Amino acid sequence: MLLLGLLEESHNSELASLMGCGLMTVQRITASLEDEEVLVGRLIGRTRRLSFNPRYPAVNELKALLKILAIRDQEVDDMASGLRRRPRKRGKEI
Repeated sequence: MLLLGLLEESHNSELASLMGCGLMTVQRITASLEDEEVLVGRLIGRTRRLSFNPRYPAVNELKALLKILAIRDQEVDDMASGLRRRPRKRGKEI
């Protein structure tokens, strides 16, 4: 949840690769959070993007708490800040 709080929106495989754990583990956790209506998922193409449910009663308080906790956990902050989200220029070496 800390990573999702920093990233605002993500998908299961991205979260699993950042945390270094199994995809099935992340899918089970996010599915249970969706069942509790803390998270919502929406399809963009073939990718299911997850974000916090804006209709969840304590969403603002939860986001504020997660940001405070993420600032204190440097490892999580480094994981989120090291993620490249914008496309790479065509022909540029990797």
